[in-house]
Amino acid sequence: MSSKTCYAIDPSTSTLLLVDPQLAFGEVIPVPGVELALDNMRRLSGYWRGHDGRVVLTKHQYDSLEQVGRAADFFGSEIYDLLEAGSPMGKFHPDIYDPACDQVIAKTRYDATFGTDLVNQLGQGSVVLVGLTTPICVGGTARGLMAHNIQVVLAADACASQDVENFTAEEIHTRELAILAYSCVEVLTTRQVLSRASIS
Repeated sequence: MSSKTCYAIDPSTSTLLLVDPQLAFGEVIPVPGVELALDNMRRLSGYWRGHDGRVVLTKHQYDSLEQVGRAADFFGSEIYDLLEAGSPMGKFHPDIYDPACDQVIAKTRYDATFGTDLVNQLGQGSVVLVGLTTPICVGGTARGLMAHNIQVVLAADACASQDVENFTAEEIHTRELAILAYSCVEVLTTRQVLSRASIS
């Protein structure tokens, strides 16, 4: 089945959503391709800000051990130590966040729509989705947005994955993109997103 989905992309109505571009993902958890993904996130966010568009970043952080929930079953208490509020690795990668105009939403689950006000903040336009990492919080958030009837465009080269078991990061990234494109998002490159945005 091939998708004929073609969502509108316009910085005046479309939100650029950066999921968890935090130091932990790349500095502690190896994420091959993270620098390319971050460069493309910077390109997109620069364009959005330059056209008075809304840029929203999510930050995965915990205020207490209880907030980790079932993720502790798979990652132990280490995930709390890594992403506890105020921890150094919980900070954003350099030149990703502009406090003068960007919005930050803290979350404790893979899906950024769960337990947050994100959906209410997005308005009626589409969402251009990027971030770290592709199969976990990006994928979880893409599915959450789709469940709320939000149109999602995912910039594939502004996301990156970690290795998972015997699968390489590239294999995981590619497979997750294929599943998302099949089921709930339109997948483009950063260049394609910017091209479509420029003619809106």
